[in-house]
Amino acid sequence: MGPYVVIRVRSVVRWLAVVAIALAAGLLVMNLLTSLGPVAAPVAALPLDASVPDFTLPSVAGNQVSLSAYKGRPVLLIFWTTWCPGCVDDLTALDAAVRDLGETSAVTVLAVNIMESRDRVEPLVRQHGWSFPVLLDADGAVSAAYRVRIAPTALLIDGGGLLRDRLLGSLNADRLIARLAPLANSSRSRS
Repeated sequence: MGPYVVIRVRSVVRWLAVVAIALAAGLLVMNLLTSLGPVAAPVAALPLDASVPDFTLPSVAGNQVSLSAYKGRPVLLIFWTTWCPGCVDDLTALDAAVRDLGETSAVTVLAVNIMESRDRVEPLVRQHGWSFPVLLDADGAVSAAYRVRIAPTALLIDGGGLLRDRLLGSLNADRLIARLAPLANSSRSRS
């Protein structure tokens, strides 16, 4: 046997050893994962055109706010956090757009902070002077009930309490206002 054949055999043996180790590691990982039990299925979003759950949460201002208090009026429900990139800027832009609409807006905006303390949220709200109520979902129960998985999440609820639209991720105030227009118009026509 020449040196070329010996080198070639060693190379093949090395690669077979690498493949065998990789397969063994893969089987070990698979065995560990299956021994942990079934993997939880992803949670589906609330279905559109379905009733949304009512809730009552404390506001940063100190009063209790219930979604049912706004029955008959469209609501833009925004779930957000202080640490989310863009959430604060998006809420500030939305507040400016809502202020520009003034009394002509038939839509109520409620901003639900997800699992942060009043001490963390209140200074930010004061700093930006938002005109809409900022609610505290300190234990995350409302966010879980609404199946929120990303911040920000905007839910558009009609006057009858049905979820009509949702926007996930960065909120463009103009886009939100445009999506709210049909809800606001239908609310005005019923009045």
